Amino acid sequence: MECIGDKERLLHFAGRRRILIAVDESISSKRAVSFICEMFRGVSGFTFILYNLVNLFDDDDFVCDLECNEFIKSAVKEKTKILEEYKSMLMESGIREEDIITKSEIRSEPTVAECILKEQRSAQCSAIVTGRRGISKREEFLMGSTSNRLVHLAKDCAVWVIE
Repeated sequence: MECIGDKERLLHFAGRRRILIAVDESISSKRAVSFICEMFRGVSGFTFILYNLVNLFDDDDFVCDLECNEFIKSAVKEKTKILEEYKSMLMESGIREEDIITKSEIRSEPTVAECILKEQRSAQCSAIVTGRRGISKREEFLMGSTSNRLVHLAKDCAVWVIE
């Protein structure tokens, strides 16, 4: 049954013209960014948020806080480099620098999908774009799939899974 209130909320998000691109260092993320480059070549009026997560190990995996802090510092530096590469790809396709936001943060939710959805709601994005790693059905059953969770849990936005 359709709910008018939900539809209005969806249209509100669509009007924001903000697209969250969830990326990591994988080839599937690069394909997702390439897709956006081609899809929005010469199109203006959209804001693109390149979003990346830093996964931490359990606290027990670090000998001390200093080691943990060094890991975070190194990981953020590496992630920033990846985000700058993807930002350059978007700019080379004609998307203006001021229409691109990069954001890297430490994973704060139990799953990557929940972190991405939290950012989507916070930034009021009308679409989420992510690459698909192409894991097997067995791997998906054991570990779960971020793109599958996004498709099933996202509300008030479109989810584009790029193969």
